[in-house]
Amino acid sequence: MSESPNINLDAEHAKIDLEIKQTELAIKQAELKAKLNEASQATPEPQKPAPAPTPPAKSPPASPLTLAIITGIIGLIGAGVANVLQTRSNLQLERQKFESSLMLKAIETGKPEAAAKNLLFLVKVGLINDASGKIATLESKPEDAPVLPVASGAVVPVPRTASAAQAFFEKYGEQFKPLTDDGKAVLTKLFSLIEKDKTMTDVRLVAYTLATIKWETADTFKPISEVGTDEELEKRYDGRLGNSEPGDGSRYKGRGYVLLTGKRNYQRVSEVLGLAGTDSDLVKYPERVMDPEIAYRVAGAMMSQGLVTGKKLGDFINNQQTDYTNARKIIYGLDHAEEIATSAKKFEQILRESVSKSN
Repeated sequence: MSESPNINLDAEHAKIDLEIKQTELAIKQAELKAKLNEASQATPEPQKPAPAPTPPAKSPPASPLTLAIITGIIGLIGAGVANVLQTRSNLQLERQKFESSLMLKAIETGKPEAAAKNLLFLVKVGLINDASGKIATLESKPEDAPVLPVASGAVVPVPRTASAAQAFFEKYGEQFKPLTDDGKAVLTKLFSLIEKDKTMTDVRLVAYTLATIKWETADTFKPISEVGTDEELEKRYDGRLGNSEPGDGSRYKGRGYVLLTGKRNYQRVSEVLGLAGTDSDLVKYPERVMDPEIAYRVAGAMMSQGLVTGKKLGDFINNQQTDYTNARKIIYGLDHAEEIATSAKKFEQILRESVSKSN
């Protein structure tokens, strides 16, 4: 255990006081020696009548030795004060670094409630300060605690065991409507895709992703294709979204978990995902977006990298906030934002109550 900062400072003060007292003693000894030398060198004068009173003589100028010693004392005092101040500054800096490291470790949980519990404990035992009182507010609102993903061995919060999946499906039926066997199989496939995405360590990101896919696929959780005849789609998208050739409107119609639409967007996402020039090049083979694995990668790129509107999921769900409503801006402005936000809150509750306890 390291020594207390106060103990270190007291020791420094005591050391400086001792040095000052030793110097003062040296000055007195030097002055006494100088006076003795002056007395021994003085020549006695013959007796004369008492002179008339004269003004008191001025004190003789200080000897060079005295001036040198005084200068030394001033320098010593200055050095001592500077040393104390530097020591105090270093201790404060080390204390701040220590507290910061503790706080970062405390919120490295992936769960706001766990982060709040850790921070409150550190304040209670006096390891970190809470001068602003912000940490104290987490006692009543632990969901507001800042969160960092687990540094190593990060776990994506989706069902990975039979018991976790069963708990999830039961709670899903309570919040929405019971799933068919086919619906359970489709969701299980989607869970496996999300689990491969190691950026999805925050339960809120998973919740909002599920809510968005649920809405975009009309509750099927399957990649879908935009409805309309070729003529209707051609008319709808002619000359828009990078469509420049006859037939582009229907060829690059909306597809996937989150509808990817328009030749320009197919090309951009294909390049971002490294699919350009491969057998899964989305410009050459746009129907490949219907493959669940590619559909999820496309949705992930659109949502997490802001490829649609420039807004990213992390802009609205992060350590400072959970804004499920405005997160809709990553896709279509605020179209159906409240409905999706409501679903996201339900998914978050389902995941927290089933996955974390059963996996």
